[in-house]
Amino acid sequence: MNEVTTLPTAERGRLARLLNLRAAGDALATYYALQHPADKVRLFSYEPEGEAPRGFLVLAQTGFDLFRPLAVPFVASERGMRSLLRSALEPGRPVLLTMPLGQRLWVEAILELSEVTLLSLLRVDAAVYEPILNVFLVEASSPDGAPRYEIRGHGESLAAAGLNWRGDRFAEVYVQRDGAANSAHIASVLSAIVGWLMKAGRIALLRLEDGDQASHAAAEQVGFRLTGERTLMCQAIRPTPESTAANSR
Repeated sequence: MNEVTTLPTAERGRLARLLNLRAAGDALATYYALQHPADKVRLFSYEPEGEAPRGFLVLAQTGFDLFRPLAVPFVASERGMRSLLRSALEPGRPVLLTMPLGQRLWVEAILELSEVTLLSLLRVDAAVYEPILNVFLVEASSPDGAPRYEIRGHGESLAAAGLNWRGDRFAEVYVQRDGAANSAHIASVLSAIVGWLMKAGRIALLRLEDGDQASHAAAEQVGFRLTGERTLMCQAIRPTPESTAANSR
């Protein structure tokens, strides 16, 4: 019996029981499983022995990459993870994979991973949020119409912040900077996007690489705090039978 079934988006609500809708650590999976536009997701449900869903994987078209879908697995067992990956990922086709860091060993035996980035999840604390005014801050829009705030110098963007996604409770923001940006520039754009989200009734989340000290310092100044959740983002490819055979020789 196949443990993984394709779930129609009309039935995506069946996955809600697996998620803590108020937890920052589940927010990304919650958004893509339940709230991302239905015409931009494919849902795979892990249902061992015909039981109710015990895990899932989402393949989503996003603005991150026009050519590689985002793969978001949410499952608590190694067997479930491998079943989902084998069912959802087409051999030889790269995807962007995001998952809890602690599950990395579960996938390394069946997927080829590259461009690996380790990220810490931060959540803004509204009680200590610090609005920061900067006369050089400008408001723009992303191609999808979402807000984007920038500080520019000499005609170039020094620092910018916008939205990766926005759900019913949480929203994940991003921050970009060039080598000339300092912590004050980053804090200004982060403060602006967080303020916009607070007015919209959303809680801001942010993922940062551990070594990005300037962004961590700026985020802390604005009011972000570490949640303790760590994730892995990478390119993942399920090897083709031919490449697997070649490597085994």
